[in-house]
Amino acid sequence: MNSQEVQEANENASRSWKVMMGSYVILGATYLLGNHKSGLEEYLHNPDMNLAAKSLAFSGLGLHFSAFYTFLKHYKKDKKKVVTRAPYSFVRHPSYLGMRMVAVGGAMLNPTFEMIAATSAVFLTTGITAIAEEKLLKAMDPKEYKVLKENASRWIPFGYQARDYGKKLLKILGKSNDKV
Repeated sequence: MNSQEVQEANENASRSWKVMMGSYVILGATYLLGNHKSGLEEYLHNPDMNLAAKSLAFSGLGLHFSAFYTFLKHYKKDKKKVVTRAPYSFVRHPSYLGMRMVAVGGAMLNPTFEMIAATSAVFLTTGITAIAEEKLLKAMDPKEYKVLKENASRWIPFGYQARDYGKKLLKILGKSNDKV
């Protein structure tokens, strides 16, 4: 691809990123300013659900910051290369996956309409931004992006490996289906 296409892909990714950051602000404001009463007090005070929600949210924060640190470290060395190490070797968008985990954890802690709507906004904007960034990565370095795409799924860690194991299992069971 030529430099004009790379520049256009970069501008699209930048716009998507700004919209996504806005959804993060809305999510945080919704949680912090929300009334935290949805009529589901029994659900909210369930210690197991509380622990699961907080674990998901804090794990998401850890993944987000780990991905961000890895990206910055890599970006200082080579701005033109696709990041394929650390969390990026498992999923192509670990930072966004982490923010999705934070959003779901927050919605589990405060299951109000507003919080679920804000979580949906995070899912929508991270999805759009991920697609825009993948177009940029493909424009910057098609070979490196192809390797990344073949080895890491967009959202689910080990997603491709699970799919491949599932196909092998179906073949072993004698239920071969190429469209799995």
